[in-house]
Amino acid sequence: MANLNKEYFIERKDYLSHKHKGKYVVIGKGELFAAFDAKKEAKEAAANKFAPGEFYIAKCVRANLSVIGLVLMCFFAGLAFFCHLLYINNASGATARESELFLAIAMYFLAAAFYLAWLIKTINKMARKIRLIARETNRLREILDGAREERRLIKE
Repeated sequence: MANLNKEYFIERKDYLSHKHKGKYVVIGKGELFAAFDAKKEAKEAAANKFAPGEFYIAKCVRANLSVIGLVLMCFFAGLAFFCHLLYINNASGATARESELFLAIAMYFLAAAFYLAWLIKTINKMARKIRLIARETNRLREILDGAREERRLIKE
């Protein structure tokens, strides 16, 4: 049950963090129970409502790491471009240094790493939302099938 509650939080983390920013949410039986300002309050309420292991408490924090990653990617890409320009300008003269080229390549790799990290995070977020939509669709389909079966039984 605790896994189901944690999964519920992870799948809806962005929404919950937006709606209950800075609060502690209690999730029990796969649904949001309540949000509290203090962790102690959340624990007490959860202990009164659910058996041990049937709830999950998490703090809703909205850290926008993807924006930080993109900013760092742009910074390193700009730095790499600058180092590359230094190398090109010095390449024609006798003072061309391979360290400037190495630095430029290293900065390009750092920029690419931050971009890939952002891309992977974005794809994972989209995959979580797709799984959530599929799960909700299946749940609604089951409800609809149950209603149809009930209606068919009433007609008979």
